[in-house]
Amino acid sequence: MSFCAVVVTKLPDGSTEQLALQATTKSPPGANQFTIGANPTLTASMQQIEHGRPMPIMPQMRAIWEGMRGPYQLVMNGAITAKEAAKRMQREAEKNIADSNL
Repeated sequence: MSFCAVVVTKLPDGSTEQLALQATTKSPPGANQFTIGANPTLTASMQQIEHGRPMPIMPQMRAIWEGMRGPYQLVMNGAITAKEAAKRMQREAEKNIADSNL
């Protein structure tokens, strides 16, 4: 398995520390390795990575995430339905992109 994850940890002094981890199917894993299959969360994450597409790195992505935040929180709090949240997210994302002149 060739997947490698980089874990970035922010330290109390504000600096960061990076650790590269290699995926393995061996149990127990070796140093700087994690086992795929033993942990359902890691297994699901690995499946998403294998079949997903990376998001583009562009300023418009912030406008999209900002447009999603409010409606997402309302859904999680039970204030609106997922269907209503999706409509609001779309409107907000489009408005944010238009307002940013990008």
